Amino acid sequence: MTPLGVGTGSLGLPGDSIPADRFVKAAYLNANYPVVTGEKANVAKFFNILKCNRIILILLKKKALTGIIKGD
Repeated sequence: MTPLGVGTGSLGLPGDSIPADRFVKAAYLNANYPVVTGEKANVAKFFNILKCNRIILILLKKKALTGIIKGD
């Protein structure tokens, strides 16, 4: 199996940080987010969904900077 990105050792478990899991999480949140009306509400919905995945990316960057995750 070829790695798709930097993982945390929990490949296949919900909430992993590989790109495919982040995409699935965003798609799931988009499909199950409460229906909103109006332009401002929909823009806020979009950024709230993206914010859920941003936390994972920030943690990965911190780990990479401190040398916890060793890349290529």
